[in-house]
Amino acid sequence: MQGVQNVWIPGSIPPAPIQVSKFQENGGVNAYTAMYLEILEIYAPSFLTALKCIHDARGPVLFHCTAGKDRTSVLASLLLSLAGAPTSLIAYDYTLTRVGVEPNREMLLQMLKLWNKEWTAETPGMSEFVQVRGKFMLGFLDAVQEKWGGVEGYVVEVLGIGKEGVERMRGVLRGEVGREEGEIRDD
Repeated sequence: MQGVQNVWIPGSIPPAPIQVSKFQENGGVNAYTAMYLEILEIYAPSFLTALKCIHDARGPVLFHCTAGKDRTSVLASLLLSLAGAPTSLIAYDYTLTRVGVEPNREMLLQMLKLWNKEWTAETPGMSEFVQVRGKFMLGFLDAVQEKWGGVEGYVVEVLGIGKEGVERMRGVLRGEVGREEGEIRDD
């Protein structure tokens, strides 16, 4: 399609092997929190690229991952948080992922078996691992708050975007800033 730029950015390091049994603890919240914090680290270059597109107001940004559940949800939570959405709304938005995941549950389970042929729907922790619950996102956002003082702290500290750049992105996300030239500046 004319005017569409496809960008694929691999993770910076391989993810840790998933231990499905850990998803049994605390209803999956601890394991999801750890996995989503790891996603922030591994996919920081991807998130930075997406945020630069938002900052520069180059037009709509479509982002996705294999299932549209984990990496996609982490980036969506960053954007919603930067726009000023309350955590309850971010968690609700996350739960809407079920709309896309549920019809493809069997296909996704088959994909998971590529990671570990022994996994089945009955594998301890699998039930929690394939769920989409608001408490998973809330646990993750609490951890981001504790570690960096919130999403803005992560964006500034880890991604290296200055506070002025964060404010510009916030304006773009809220529709307060139009399409104009500019680059993210480090304050």
